[in-house]
Amino acid sequence: MKKIVTLLAVLIMLVLPACSAPTTVADPVVEELVDEAYPVVEEPVVEEPVVEKQVTIDYAQNFTLEYKDG
Repeated sequence: MKKIVTLLAVLIMLVLPACSAPTTVADPVVEELVDEAYPVVEEPVVEEPVVEKQVTIDYAQNFTLEYKDG
């Protein structure tokens, strides 16, 4: 009986710390220093020009095809 009580006490002592939520302390001074040391840099958006493929004509006749800006 004494062994069972001791075993239960040891198991409870091992299991209870696993049930607690981790504690984190947010320090605004540290967060400000981190923000200054590692600023967020936004990459510029580069728009690639739209390149249209030119059409090759195999079988049609008697018409013209012109490519213009826009």
